Amino acid sequence: MKRIISCILVLVLSLALCACKTSPSAPANTDEPATEPAEQTAEPTAEAEAPTEEPSEAPTDEPANGADDFYALLEKDVPFTCDLDFDGADDEILVTEQATDEYGDFASTVKITRGGSKAEPYEFKVDYSYGVNVWVMDCDPEDSRLNIIVSYEQDSSDWTTAALRLNADGSDYDVFEYYCGVALPADYDYDHEQGFPGFESTDLFGTYFMDGYYTVGPDGIVSADNVFMYPVYEDPDIQPELMLERDLDVEIVDSETYEPTGESYTVPSGAAIRPFMSDLATYAVVRLEDGRLGRVSVSPANGEDQYGWFINGIHQDEYGQIPYAD
Repeated sequence: MKRIISCILVLVLSLALCACKTSPSAPANTDEPATEPAEQTAEPTAEAEAPTEEPSEAPTDEPANGADDFYALLEKDVPFTCDLDFDGADDEILVTEQATDEYGDFASTVKITRGGSKAEPYEFKVDYSYGVNVWVMDCDPEDSRLNIIVSYEQDSSDWTTAALRLNADGSDYDVFEYYCGVALPADYDYDHEQGFPGFESTDLFGTYFMDGYYTVGPDGIVSADNVFMYPVYEDPDIQPELMLERDLDVEIVDSETYEPTGESYTVPSGAAIRPFMSDLATYAVVRLEDGRLGRVSVSPANGEDQYGWFINGIHQDEYGQIPYAD
């Protein structure tokens, strides 16, 4: 009897063991999956936060290459300090004048002493004039150099303006001269894109000082926009004019853009025209008696024993009494 009971117990135990091996609810390897996901989620979090710790832009100690609209009128006998070549060292400019006679004539010197350089001071001299005016301007903020502008008048209202600029290798100063005058106050609102205002003499339609804007380019002083305006007087009765002695063909231009409108007109002999503007090379614009503006072609008379200008291919002297200066 005991033997039979033992056999039954063995059989029951065997069946229980089989049921444990085939049960789908048993979670196999429950320890390993619980730790692995925790390690995987930690790494992406660290990578996402890392970029926020880096600076968005690395700081730089390099000096600026220009100073937009830098402008200063220099006083005589007062040292002026600025960084002319943006090397981080201040340079000094000193303007001096010495009277040469009792008639108001001067000998002038512009002395430039470069800071942090072993180079000898540079001197620009004007041996004779009625006095010099000197400015520092940044005509081209991209070239890493300021310009020194020197303007002076000599006999017979002859004006010269010189631009001094450190050359590319920093060994010396380039000097560019142009026959124009500059006269600006200390508080002038300078705009390097517009250029600095000045004036120059012409014999086109007569001898006049025409107003224009200038700048200093790679090869020296040039017109900033190739536009020169004839003088305008408060009294219209003294506005320069020319009484025509022959017909003058013009192209009518817009009063604001100065561009041709497509209309042509012949100004008759006996009518008056007033010079208005020109590029002093290829064209000029005149104001007619009815207020309209007309454009003509011009070219300088550069041949031997020639002077003045040609207007529409005809020498201007044939159009009337041209008011030349002595």
